Amino acid sequence: MNYFPFFLLLMVLTLNIGLFNACSGAASRRAEILSSLTSDLEVASPPPATKEEAEEFLNEKAVTEKPAEPDDPEEFNYFPYDLQLDTMAYMSCENPTFFTFKAGAYFARSGLRLSEYFLQKKSSMSASALEALIKSSTKYQALPWLSYAHRNNLTTTNSSIQIPLRLYRLIGDLVATGTTRIRPGDGPIEAQISYASNIVSSIVVGLNSGGWKLALTYKGGKGNKTLHKTGGDIGVDIYGRIYTLELDEITSARLLSRYALSSISEEKRPEAPPQKTWTCPKSLRFEIRRHSENAFQPKRHYDSLPGNYRQKYPTLEAALNAKDPKERIAPPEELCPSASSTGTAVTVARQVLGSQWNINTSKKCISLKSPSNFCYTMTSQDNPAYRLANSGAECSANGGQYCPHFLSICVRKN
Repeated sequence: MNYFPFFLLLMVLTLNIGLFNACSGAASRRAEILSSLTSDLEVASPPPATKEEAEEFLNEKAVTEKPAEPDDPEEFNYFPYDLQLDTMAYMSCENPTFFTFKAGAYFARSGLRLSEYFLQKKSSMSASALEALIKSSTKYQALPWLSYAHRNNLTTTNSSIQIPLRLYRLIGDLVATGTTRIRPGDGPIEAQISYASNIVSSIVVGLNSGGWKLALTYKGGKGNKTLHKTGGDIGVDIYGRIYTLELDEITSARLLSRYALSSISEEKRPEAPPQKTWTCPKSLRFEIRRHSENAFQPKRHYDSLPGNYRQKYPTLEAALNAKDPKERIAPPEELCPSASSTGTAVTVARQVLGSQWNINTSKKCISLKSPSNFCYTMTSQDNPAYRLANSGAECSANGGQYCPHFLSICVRKN
């Protein structure tokens, strides 16, 4: 099937930035929580759209930033900041109300600190002198951005989201803490991007082909252009971190596929080579189940059937056990009950999802606590064709049962 026509729908972008207060004691207890996540997801088949189709679509939608004017050589233009993330998540929902990609710094070892140049100056300068030196840089008012960027020129973006973190307001704290990374109020720094469901396949193919990356960069100065080394190539010598993502196809359904993050490689720019410092463990991959009010219920379906059927099968139990598979009513959907489980996986998932979700690590599932059905297209609740396959084991591209969506999370190991 040719998927390209579906890629022409408009891309929907949303941004959620959370800066929440949390006690420093709780943060320090979480500082080492990610080190135990070491296993990898299974490798699955490649996505349905072709690399050529994806590149054509993404190139059509991309916006290339005009190069910034070179810095005045007389100006002091060293870059002051180093922002490090520790968590990335991907959600394969049909309705992008929540997020498609989410990136954040949640734990004590991640966040913001000074760049290496100013850390070296710290040992030989007073705090007030170092603050003055930082503020004399032409780049000290830089703002961080998260983008879906092209590998050949990282200012060519399919989407670009500003993280409204005023870095220059934190200079005093950065000077005082030195190499210790900070977050305002010890809360998370996070941003998210959402896409319409019919272009997700091309986004995934673009990532898997290596042609597109997630980029954490900085903008500022004249025209708010992407900042880079003086005299450097704007597509290469930018300041920030570049993330190469790969996703596996877990299950397939009509017109849509369900993907999960399988690997992330991080590259610090401009000076560091790529590093495989991330892990995408099985414990952080969750099926997304529906709220009970939106799930297929056999009794509700049985009551909606004509009288001659109910005469042939006078009870729901008889209908559930009918010998004729064409007449047999399907069992109820598997739900995701709330759980009071603790441990690494639930702590990481709670940081990404917030409080509005049930998270059950033993069943490896999540579900909204409210009947909001944003993840799945609203359909007749009494139609067995839209019954989510239990554990995803019985879903079919032919539409026998509806394939569940997935949330997958990767974390930085060090």
